[in-house]
Amino acid sequence: MNLQRLSDQLRVMRYRAGLDQSELAARSGVGVKSISSFETGQRIGSLKVQQLDQLAAAVGLRAEQVFMIEPTADERIILRLGGQAVVRRVQRAAPVPFKRQREPHDPLRSFSRRDS
Repeated sequence: MNLQRLSDQLRVMRYRAGLDQSELAARSGVGVKSISSFETGQRIGSLKVQQLDQLAAAVGLRAEQVFMIEPTADERIILRLGGQAVVRRVQRAAPVPFKRQREPHDPLRSFSRRDS
């Protein structure tokens, strides 16, 4: 099994749940530093089954479902940017409505051809 892939799957799992590392830690009972080191791959080899169960349960999954997570193309880009990029919730400004240029009023246009 590819341990880097498991690190990515854990990060994507948290990202999809809309949680940052401290929120996941509070829900799961696993320490923030442990979550960070698992997601970066530094200590993924020391991840215990119990911890994986706790992390998965915190986001409503079973441990075996974590292994089936396939990152989307957008999530793969985010993963390449680094761990912290995943937890940032991008708040986009509201789109500026497009204003059409009004044509000058032509009084002759408002009459139909039947009236002439």
